[in-house]
Amino acid sequence: MNYCSNCGSKMNDDAKFCSHCGSIREEEPLINSNVVSQQESTLTLPKEEYNQNSYNMNIHNNIASEHKEVPVKDKRKNRSLLKSKAFMISASIILVIALLAGFAAFRYFKARSLYNAAISQLEQGKWADAKKSFEDAKKTGIIFYQDSTDVYNKNSSSLAEQQIEKAKSLLEQDNYSEAQKILADIPDNTSFSKDISDLKNSIDQKAQSELKDIDDLMSNGSFLSAKTELQKFMEAYNFGNYPELANQKMKDIDKGLSDAQAGTSDQTDTDTNLVQTDDAQTAIESLVQNYLNAWPEAVNSNNFSLVEPYLLKDSSLYNAQKSVLSNLADKNVKEELVDCKVLGYAPASGIGIYNVYVYEKYKITYSSGTQETLEYNWKYTVHSSPDWTLSDIAKDTTHNGNN
Repeated sequence: MNYCSNCGSKMNDDAKFCSHCGSIREEEPLINSNVVSQQESTLTLPKEEYNQNSYNMNIHNNIASEHKEVPVKDKRKNRSLLKSKAFMISASIILVIALLAGFAAFRYFKARSLYNAAISQLEQGKWADAKKSFEDAKKTGIIFYQDSTDVYNKNSSSLAEQQIEKAKSLLEQDNYSEAQKILADIPDNTSFSKDISDLKNSIDQKAQSELKDIDDLMSNGSFLSAKTELQKFMEAYNFGNYPELANQKMKDIDKGLSDAQAGTSDQTDTDTNLVQTDDAQTAIESLVQNYLNAWPEAVNSNNFSLVEPYLLKDSSLYNAQKSVLSNLADKNVKEELVDCKVLGYAPASGIGIYNVYVYEKYKITYSSGTQETLEYNWKYTVHSSPDWTLSDIAKDTTHNGNN
């Protein structure tokens, strides 16, 4: 039996390496067997002592093996792996921070955009849209916009006050439709609910009053005038249930006109409400004379209100004469009525409407000082109800001069 020269472990006779420590087996020199025997007899240790020495040597070799120095190449590889891990961790942290910052920035700018949009919508009177935008801004969670509800209440109250004043101004101009639109857009939960209610009631009372006037015209048989007034009513009150009421009343007016025209041949006051001939002539001549006397003064002073009472409001003649007067005033043209005469009149199509033939003569003074005298033959359209007024003008081709 052989033993390892390094650790002392037993080795097979044919083994070249120690199975315990891996040391190369050293070849023993050939010696005399007697000498070997003698050496063995003198060097042989007790079995227990030998085994203890072998155990101690094994422990020493194991400790040495565990503390064997790591090669330089492996150290560099380990250091590179540690750096890579540190970089990956740092990059991950930076990426997470960047994503969180981006998300926060997105929510901030979204809240800011919604907030600004709400303010703009309030200024435009879009109350419902503004309220929703304020609520959406608050939902973003951005602390700067958590007071959106308070801002909405404050701004809506201020705007409501402005809109109410605007509605009042429109009502003074008889622009009921626009006033109603403004009032309808103001939320009921503002501090001006009573003011809004009062204004709406005022509009309703005015509308009912105008409808009553139209009913009175119909009752008197003045269906054409009633129709004219109803058309104005429909333009002014094109909201709520007024259009439906107006449409039904228009059907009644059209039926009344049809019935009146069918009974014209009877010439009865009840059916047609025609003014007697003598009264009509007097009224027509008075209307024309008053209008023609007022016209030169209106031109010379550029004051349309002097002739406005004799013209049917918003009629073609009303608008035309208003424009003509303004143009003559701009050119500094002066007029003087020399002569006028009603040459005749005749009923026109429609109840209480007449064609009136008038001769007029004027002396015109231009801005340069030049003067000339002009004569005209006109055919006026006259309405007898609700007041005697002129509504249209055209050249009279049936008369020449004052004959």
